[in-house]
Amino acid sequence: MKRLCLLLGLLCPLSYAGNVEVLHWWTSDSETKALNLIKQSLTDQGHQWRDFAVTGGGGDSAMTVLRTRAVSGNPPASAQIKGPEIQEWASLRFLLPLDDLAKAQHWSTIYSPTVLNYLRYQDSFVAVPFNIHRVNMLWLNKAIFDELKLTPPTTWAEFINTAQTIEAAGYIGFAHGLQPWQDTLLFESVAISVLGPDLYRAIFVQHDSTSFQSAKLIAVFEQFRALRGLVDDKAIDRNWDQNTQLLVEKKAAMQVMGNWVKGELSLQQQRPNEDYYCVPAPGTAATFAYNIDTFVFFKKHQQPANQQAQTALAKSISDKALQIKFNQIKGSIPARQDINPALFDTCSQQDIKDFSQLTLLPSLAQGMANTGLTQNAIVDVVSHFFNNPKITPEKAAQQLMVAIIATQ
Repeated sequence: MKRLCLLLGLLCPLSYAGNVEVLHWWTSDSETKALNLIKQSLTDQGHQWRDFAVTGGGGDSAMTVLRTRAVSGNPPASAQIKGPEIQEWASLRFLLPLDDLAKAQHWSTIYSPTVLNYLRYQDSFVAVPFNIHRVNMLWLNKAIFDELKLTPPTTWAEFINTAQTIEAAGYIGFAHGLQPWQDTLLFESVAISVLGPDLYRAIFVQHDSTSFQSAKLIAVFEQFRALRGLVDDKAIDRNWDQNTQLLVEKKAAMQVMGNWVKGELSLQQQRPNEDYYCVPAPGTAATFAYNIDTFVFFKKHQQPANQQAQTALAKSISDKALQIKFNQIKGSIPARQDINPALFDTCSQQDIKDFSQLTLLPSLAQGMANTGLTQNAIVDVVSHFFNNPKITPEKAAQQLMVAIIATQ
């Protein structure tokens, strides 16, 4: 067919050389738009993307589906996996090595040491990064803050007072969705502010048994409980992008969420410092809690064309021009460190600067600090506490210690 078209001088539709099934949880409008760039890049190389989207902003549902597929011997060709779970999958010999591509694209130079730590297993590259998200962020509707003559809160006490003032004016002060992963994301920013970087790492990354005895851990749960009264009655199971929409529509004034929020805001022509403010979550200005989105590729007994499609996708993800366009839409910053910050808006420029200068912490809520088993145990304790007033902060701290130790 292709030869016939050329003889006749016609532009023929692409006949796909190979296809790659991709599991991910990017389903919001801005995420879908950003992902379409990757799909198109794969198509331009003569391959086909087979979408396998599993809804859920935290990715827990996607990981459950992935484990089921892998155990049955039928994993997708590629999957969105991040953090320490990458090394777990690699240790089970599921993942394709990407060393040839890493060498050709100079990954050891274009990615920072923090990013590189998550891409390797036993000195072999097994994952390719899309982006870096800052998780400890506070998003504010500028019109409401201007109307009520408010300033961005820098402490949790100020946050509570500000939210109550906004509620009294008839708006939602704090837009939150009562989903376990959202509860844990809020808890994470509280923990960073109360514990500080060293104790945060000791408890949630190193799992140091003596650190669990700190009175500051109880104080984290006390501060976290104080925020529960700010959550409105319609928050049950409200998705993060629906909370962002409340900000856009001037129905809510504040949202604690990662900078993927900016992707939704930008999609609706919202402009930083004109329509909204992007500031660190209260008490966390000196830290950058990061989430690095990465994709891995599974070993499968398949046709050479499909193997070529896997390589083509990995190549696209790490492409410089594509990372620029993707992150401009997604709200994140590029994983590559050789990209001009001037190509991004003021919020992203600040994120790029902060990632290189501030104390970096792996996000607890976004799977960067622990493997899935430990993270799920933490999420269960945190969310159950947030939604059950009968559990005391002391009891929650004890439950957290038991949950973490039991999953080691």
